[in-house]
Amino acid sequence: MKKFSTAVFFFLMSSALYAAPPIIEKRSPKVRLEALPPKASNSFISQSLPKQRPPVIFLSSLAIKQAPRIAAFELSQRLGGLHQTVYAEGELNQVSKFDVVRNWQKIIDPVSGQLLGLAGLQIGKVELVQAATLLNPTHTFLVTHASAELSVGDVLLPPLQNDWPHDVFDGQTSKGDTINGRIATLMREGLWAGTMDVVAVNLGSQHGMRVGTTLSVLKQARIDGSSVTEASPPTVMQNMATLFVFDVSELAAFALVTQARDAISLGDRVISVQAYGK
Repeated sequence: MKKFSTAVFFFLMSSALYAAPPIIEKRSPKVRLEALPPKASNSFISQSLPKQRPPVIFLSSLAIKQAPRIAAFELSQRLGGLHQTVYAEGELNQVSKFDVVRNWQKIIDPVSGQLLGLAGLQIGKVELVQAATLLNPTHTFLVTHASAELSVGDVLLPPLQNDWPHDVFDGQTSKGDTINGRIATLMREGLWAGTMDVVAVNLGSQHGMRVGTTLSVLKQARIDGSSVTEASPPTVMQNMATLFVFDVSELAAFALVTQARDAISLGDRVISVQAYGK
């Protein structure tokens, strides 16, 4: 009986050592009582975004016409910068702080040639020192911020919202139809755009576009990896970049390139991420 008990003991011990341990999920009382947080949308994109939205905005012809604009600089300088005095003309409408915006470039549809809008670049901030009088017809401002040199003709607009909107990650396309468009303008100098650059696409609120929409940039690629020519089919459309829409007008939208495997160029095809993933 003693020998039998010893054998049983060693058998039980070996089984305990080599058996897979049971899976035990430990939860604190707080975790058990609290509801799980909602799943974050666009979590990867939110982590890759800069702290502030890019300084590009849509301009209207009326806003440009009515806005005050820089007329001169101190000491008859041709350009101005931080902590310098500038002189402006136009109606202030009781506003004392302005963003300096440059009428940058036109947004043209690469397919139809239609003018989709005007792009402005926020390049500085000014504060009113002295409003115009009968003896001095220009307003005096102090430059409090400058990311580029200011020049005569730059317009002054009420302060813009530089932070990301609270609902910026809630949007996708507002219509069930597939969003399918083209890169209309590169918001930078040069022929290509890459990660953290801004582009304009020929899709706006009229087409169902919303702030927060995620787009894929598609390019033709040979299946065997060689370059594409008219006489070298077959080809496939590959996702080369991801865009995050942060501003939308009626006919166009600004988007930030959050990641890119290849250079983005004018006329490249864009499509909603949901449609591409189908």
